Amino acid sequence: MEAFLDQLEGIVIKPDGLTGGKGVLVQDDHFTTKEEALQLCLQILKESSSLIVEEKFDGEEFSLQCLCDGKTVIATPLVQDHKRRFEATKDPTPEVWALIPCPINSMPFLKPQDLEDGLEITRQSRRRS
Repeated sequence: MEAFLDQLEGIVIKPDGLTGGKGVLVQDDHFTTKEEALQLCLQILKESSSLIVEEKFDGEEFSLQCLCDGKTVIATPLVQDHKRRFEATKDPTPEVWALIPCPINSMPFLKPQDLEDGLEITRQSRRRS
C-alpha cells in the first residue's frame, strides 16, 4: 500500500461501502503527508475489510442524474454539491449544501458539450446493460 501511495501526487481515501457522505478523507483537507495517509488507511482497515485509495483531482464537482425507461435517457437538472468533512465546526457531520436545480450557465467550468458527452456516456452504458 505504501508503494502505491508514493506513486500519487494527491491522495483521497475512503472506506469501501456506504458512509452516509462522511467517509472521504482528502489530502490537504484532512491530512498532509503520505505517512498520515498510510496511518489513516491502516485505521480504516481495522474497521472495514477494504478501502478505496484514489488520486486527488482538484476542480468542481457536479452530478448528472438521468431517468431511463429502457429506451430513452432524460437528464434531470444538474446538481452541484459542496461538502467537506470536519470543516468549520470540526463536527463529524459534514456541512453540505447543494445548488438544486443548477442551470448549466451557473457552472462556468461546464460547457454544453460536457453535458452532451455525459448524456452520451449514460446512453451507451444503458445499451450495454
